[in-house]
Amino acid sequence: MKTIRSNPPIRFSLFFIHRFIPLLLGILISLGILETTVLFLVRRNVKDIIDTNNKNMLFQSLDSIESVVRDLEYLSLNLLENASMRSLLEAACQEDAAEAAYAEEQLQRFLQPIISAKPYIHSVYLYAHNPFNRFIAGIDGMKDIAEYVDTGWYSYYVTGLKSGQTLWTKRRLMLDTVNGGNIDVITLFHPYESGVLMLNLYKSHIDTEIENLVFYKDQMLVVLNENNESMFLSHPKAPLLSSDISAILRQNKETISGYLLDGKSHYVSILQSPDTLWKCLSFIPHSSMYEEVNQLGLFINLLFLAAIIVCTILCILHTWRSYRNLTDVALILNAARENLAPPVETPKKSNEYIDLLKNMIQVFVEQNHLKQQLSQKKYEARVLEISTLHSQLSPHFLINTLQSIFWMSLHLTGSRNQVSEMIEDMSSILDYVLDEEEAL
Repeated sequence: MKTIRSNPPIRFSLFFIHRFIPLLLGILISLGILETTVLFLVRRNVKDIIDTNNKNMLFQSLDSIESVVRDLEYLSLNLLENASMRSLLEAACQEDAAEAAYAEEQLQRFLQPIISAKPYIHSVYLYAHNPFNRFIAGIDGMKDIAEYVDTGWYSYYVTGLKSGQTLWTKRRLMLDTVNGGNIDVITLFHPYESGVLMLNLYKSHIDTEIENLVFYKDQMLVVLNENNESMFLSHPKAPLLSSDISAILRQNKETISGYLLDGKSHYVSILQSPDTLWKCLSFIPHSSMYEEVNQLGLFINLLFLAAIIVCTILCILHTWRSYRNLTDVALILNAARENLAPPVETPKKSNEYIDLLKNMIQVFVEQNHLKQQLSQKKYEARVLEISTLHSQLSPHFLINTLQSIFWMSLHLTGSRNQVSEMIEDMSSILDYVLDEEEAL
């Protein structure tokens, strides 16, 4: 039987608004919450990892600096706490030239391997109060303070001695007698009862060591001395001012997020040495700190965007399929209501809508069959009724009826009249017809 599809009883636009949009919004909200949660957890875990890496880096930086202090303590132990070395130091500063020369040679022999073994050590100075203002200038031997190329250390020594400190540090410039120009050095002063032991360090060498500890791009490590003065810097040309250091230290925090330096937001970590008053500061630009996180976030965003596109397409297909299935159901219901043939053929594939369509079509067919049976029964009953009436209206019955009416009219009028004659004639005609049919 050929089926004809009528106009869809369900408007697609309304169905789309009521079905597709809520379904898509639910998926988008779920994906958005999932994406936000993932990014939050990733950023929090990355921040913990960064904090751990920073602390390890700061510990390594301070350990590198404190190794220099340990070298100074080793020299102090072997030069100042050793009675024979103290005697040599005192003899080197005496007027007796022969004795002084011998003591100077012995001290140089002791210092030479130490300076050679430590590439970051420029020189070691030994000074004991003496009337000749002489001191041991490392491998250069005994020198006069006023005549030696490096005389700046003495003023720093006197100033620090007045402060009562047991260890202090100064950054200063020394004349390079070999290559010319100046050398940037860091001098550690370790005073004792009759003089001072000084360790001069190549600042550039330790700056390089600190720079090798840097983990993030554009990260900067700064080592401050006991007076919060910048001693070592991983990037010597970094735009770090003393005002920045003061502002950071005033906050009295181990970590500071969002500190602006040179127009960029930085994550600052601070670690202070428990043995010395030195501090190590780490500056990490947020752009470098979260570079990998941002790349991961971009990947996650692209992944969720692809998921949104796929879900949107699936929602459209699901909505369209639901619309078609519900339209078919509505058409079948309308056809059943109007007693027409089903406009939809039963699909071969099975799902909940198709099962519903099969059941509805089966009910529709059974209903039409019952209607046909009911109509047939009504027709047969009507025919039987008409046959019964027809049998009751046979010619003999009519003749007898007319004769009864004829005699009743005579009884009522008392004589023949026009009506009784007409009834008599009709009865005669029927009687004649009946006799002729029986004769045939």
